Amino acid sequence: MDERTKEDEFPNLKEIMNHATKAGVKLLVCEQSIRLLRMERGDFIPVAKVVGAGTLHD
Repeated sequence: MDERTKEDEFPNLKEIMNHATKAGVKLLVCEQSIRLLRMERGDFIPVAKVVGAGTLHD
């Protein structure tokens, strides 16, 4: 019997992130990485908090 998960049975990234935030997971985005990738703070979902390296190191 094939026990692999089928693609349509696994939640997508948005669903996983929704479940995680409902469970109290904090989504932290590295400010330096945003700059490196030439992204903007507004490119992320509202619950994601942009933080500096010092915060991520804690």
